[in-house]
Amino acid sequence: QQLYTENNIHTQEFNMTDVEVKKAIVQGNVSLEYFDQVVFSLQFQRFAHYHVIHFILPMLTVTMMAIGTMWMGRDHVGPRVNAGMKMVLAVLTVSFITARQRPPVGVDIWLDKFQTHCFLLTVVSVAEGMMVDFIGDTKWCAYCLSVSV
Repeated sequence: QQLYTENNIHTQEFNMTDVEVKKAIVQGNVSLEYFDQVVFSLQFQRFAHYHVIHFILPMLTVTMMAIGTMWMGRDHVGPRVNAGMKMVLAVLTVSFITARQRPPVGVDIWLDKFQTHCFLLTVVSVAEGMMVDFIGDTKWCAYCLSVSV
């Protein structure tokens, strides 16, 4: 990442808010000689707009486009399912591309849950489109009506 140092040290993702330097004289374990030890404690603050621009907006845009396929007419089933499947792949692609930029923690964070919800909404919109086509089929409806009577 590129480092900016105009007034303070920061990157696109972080701003350094505090630097603490401690100097001590320590004794080595093996040689029993004394050495200077310098410890730097750095405190960073993460910029919120970084996550909005790189994670939330792309995922939300693709998810809304996938949900928009539900409003395509029944006479456009092929293009609706085709567009929906492309949106599913786009959501997976955005998840995989941004995976390296997410914070490396051992548990699921809000960002992982957000991406999971976006993926599920996209899959549900595609499934809804296929279900509407299946239910709207006249042969299937005639079969259901004849069985229920």
